[in-house]
Amino acid sequence: MRKKSKARFSRYLIHPKKLKYADFSFFGAAAILAIFGLLCLYSASAIFADITRSDSLYYLKKQIVWLFLGIVLGLVALQINYEKLRKYSPHMVGATILLSLIHI
Repeated sequence: MRKKSKARFSRYLIHPKKLKYADFSFFGAAAILAIFGLLCLYSASAIFADITRSDSLYYLKKQIVWLFLGIVLGLVALQINYEKLRKYSPHMVGATILLSLIHI
């Protein structure tokens, strides 16, 4: 008899049980805003990029790379159990205040 593997859902990027709690209206709104931002960026920078870089899509390409990096990091953040971070919260608040004071 074959043993059941605990890593049954390892082939998924996001565990199906976590999708049950996902706010799809938030993801939809974020996607619409990202697309709108890309359109605005292209509209505002196409001529300047064509003159300076000889590629009217230069800034749009860079922004798309950062957008996909943000999506990947967001998917990684979905995998983190935030309840385990609770014991580190005083240290994170202190680090945030310290970094804010350094920035001033």
